[in-house]
Amino acid sequence: MLQVIAGLGILVSAAFGLIQEDIIPPLLQDCYSRHEHLMTASNEYAIQTDCLQTFLNTTYGAKTFNTLDETALKWLDSLGMKSHRRLKRQAHKRRRREIRTLSSYELRAFFNAINALKRDRSVSPNKYDVFALMHQTLALPSAHRGPNFVSWHRYYLELFENALKEKNRRVTMPYWASNLEHEMDDPTDSVFFTSMFVGNGVGRVIYGPFANWTTPGGGFLQRNIGARRSSLINATALRSVFQKRYNREILSPTATRNIENLERHHDSVHVWIGGQMSGTSTSPQDPIFFLHHCYIDYLWEVFRKRQSRLGINPYTDYPQTTNRFHQRNRIMDNLRPPKRNIEGYSSYFAKIIEYAEPPSCPNCDNREYLRCNRTTNRCQSRTRSEFFEMMLETTIYKETPLVIPPAERFEATIFDSRSGGGGGGGGGGGNGGGGGGGGGGAGGGGGGGGGGGGGGGGGGGGRRKKRASSFYKSGNEGQVNVLTGRVRSFMYDSKGVSDDSNLFKWAIAPITIIFEKTQMSGMNDISNANLIPADVVHNGIGKVFEPSPFPVTVETTGFSYNGNYVDTIVLDERSIMSVTPFYITFRSPMLKETKAYVRVFDSRGKLCQPQCLITGSYPPIYHNCSGVIKVNQSSPRMYYKKLRLLTETDLMKTLLTDSSFLSFKCML
Repeated sequence: MLQVIAGLGILVSAAFGLIQEDIIPPLLQDCYSRHEHLMTASNEYAIQTDCLQTFLNTTYGAKTFNTLDETALKWLDSLGMKSHRRLKRQAHKRRRREIRTLSSYELRAFFNAINALKRDRSVSPNKYDVFALMHQTLALPSAHRGPNFVSWHRYYLELFENALKEKNRRVTMPYWASNLEHEMDDPTDSVFFTSMFVGNGVGRVIYGPFANWTTPGGGFLQRNIGARRSSLINATALRSVFQKRYNREILSPTATRNIENLERHHDSVHVWIGGQMSGTSTSPQDPIFFLHHCYIDYLWEVFRKRQSRLGINPYTDYPQTTNRFHQRNRIMDNLRPPKRNIEGYSSYFAKIIEYAEPPSCPNCDNREYLRCNRTTNRCQSRTRSEFFEMMLETTIYKETPLVIPPAERFEATIFDSRSGGGGGGGGGGGNGGGGGGGGGGAGGGGGGGGGGGGGGGGGGGGRRKKRASSFYKSGNEGQVNVLTGRVRSFMYDSKGVSDDSNLFKWAIAPITIIFEKTQMSGMNDISNANLIPADVVHNGIGKVFEPSPFPVTVETTGFSYNGNYVDTIVLDERSIMSVTPFYITFRSPMLKETKAYVRVFDSRGKLCQPQCLITGSYPPIYHNCSGVIKVNQSSPRMYYKKLRLLTETDLMKTLLTDSSFLSFKCML
């Protein structure tokens, strides 16, 4: 029997199926145990997520979701041979430059070449998506979290550049120096996110060169720039990388601190962009991926040149590792023709590729898109309004907020204080990535030395504009406050972003979020934590503070299926205690049992304690549990089949009639 909820929203079936608690898989639990001594209140989510990503990569990396056919493999072999023939001819080096220094003709040629690959279906599914699929399966564990990260992606970029040259031999990969956005007061307002460059930064990409792109899974290309607890490249923080001498000091898993780890700086940008870019298996579906990785490759090349000046051979400095996927003589996964991991460190690439330094003050190479900040003596991107005023444009495109999830998510451990969160990252030690701003020549002049040239840049640079409004409703039971304004919500499975057409695969179940303060906090404490908006409301008596937002994220990760659900609810921190009903989404069990891992955490990275309902208890009694659940179609009925999207208010009315199996206690 179906229950129809009136309003904008949903059709949900009656409660259906059994939910039970389960244990954390031994491989994942072992990782948690090994890192337990490093965990603090501010980094436990980051450390757990690192373990979880490794577990998921191992679990799903060996499974081929999209197999490239023989035609695609032969094409990739031919791409690899092009560089070999070029090296034998001793042709001029390819010179990679910051994308905003390209001429209008060069920029148009680059975008046209990418779109030509996307349209070329001579190989299946098309030549661009072949590259997106190469970043899946065994490339997940072998191209991340180890010394092969820089090696694998260097070869990957070369093959992609060769593919572009098939469409236009004059095209060379540019890079996107995101530190030029980090220097801005509001990086989301950059001209980079206009139709002149990569298109809009929020929601489905509807303008620009990649407008209305579809992905291998059938969904649309989407973004959500400015995500919480993330950062663009921060040149000040990047100096910690360039103070090191050996690759083992700047790469996972041997880098001592996140701020010294080049891959961690890279991760935070993926999270900041959001959308497909935030998932390891989906990120190349957005062309920003290649621009970003080209910059990471530039930074690594700067580090290698410094090694040479210090008398260290960069071609043999491959870190020792016990990770079998990152062993130096292992063949790189999914890249053709085959190369060993260590070959990405060789002099071969330096013989065919060179990098132009990023723009620097006072001229910044292109006044249309960049300007020199005279205070910091660093270049920064122009805002959209600045650019359109210069170009006498009258139309500024509006963006529609829409958020989609990661697959196996990149974990941001370098934070920009303006994006919220802050705090230390996993792996021991603080991140140091807040404030500062990173501009000008990250990596230093002359391919050398310290990261970032120029002054410290100050801390934080003012508050970011509010990204969304939150609406609060006080419960009529004194201490219970229920907030109804949801910030973001999305579902993901291995084939791409879920939309209304396949919601029948998903189910929803109620949960309870208990927020409790361990001690009274004064208004100044809240204000200092940057949780109250800068503007306050005044009445005839005096200053009245707005509700203090306390965002809490709910995340469901599939264990029996490759998928994620992420949602964020904002609680009112002024309450001493609040009880908020909410819900989770997971793959509906069909022929077999569903297993999923539910975690709830606050904006500081502190995890909330999961508690499970003791079967048969009345009134309901809960005990601490793992947060791992298993779901089947047996009785009693404890979840709903989800058929269409529903309004927040009506969903709450539906779910409040049932006791939740899971409860999460969040302590401030």
